[in-house]
Amino acid sequence: MLKEISTVSHGVEIAAMVMEEGVAHLCYVKPSITLLVQKVEKNVSKKSSGQEIYMKSLGKFFMDCYRAIRSVDFSQIKCFIIASPGFINQQLFKFVNEQIQGENDKNFKKDVEKFLLVKCSTGYMQSLNEVLADPKVMVKMENTKAINQSKILEKFYAIMTKNENMVAYG
Repeated sequence: MLKEISTVSHGVEIAAMVMEEGVAHLCYVKPSITLLVQKVEKNVSKKSSGQEIYMKSLGKFFMDCYRAIRSVDFSQIKCFIIASPGFINQQLFKFVNEQIQGENDKNFKKDVEKFLLVKCSTGYMQSLNEVLADPKVMVKMENTKAINQSKILEKFYAIMTKNENMVAYG
């Protein structure tokens, strides 16, 4: 119990990067808590300032995100979720694949199979609940402790909305 509490990556089955253009949050989802491990912030130029400048600044942001992803211990992780509004998650996934091809890292190529791309409303931590409730994520992560507890909590909320008299205080 003490080891699980003191070690950040101990007991982690799901890692997630919730992001939008210029901001990314790398999180570990444990059965009882969600930890923000790393926050990546980069000023991304507007598209109106020129395509070349925009792509260069977006490339720098993706490189910082890639470095954050490489810090994750994929031997423990069952699934790595990349969630974003729009197509930023797909662009990052493409960037990660290009970096792997350039490095020719066979071990990390196996880990890319654990990636799951999901849509969310914002690129901030509040969207993580929305992402974990997504049916695509539920199917992929059906046997993890975090998802099982999430299902129990959803069931509890459903019962509470149907019958408000089933409340116990104290």
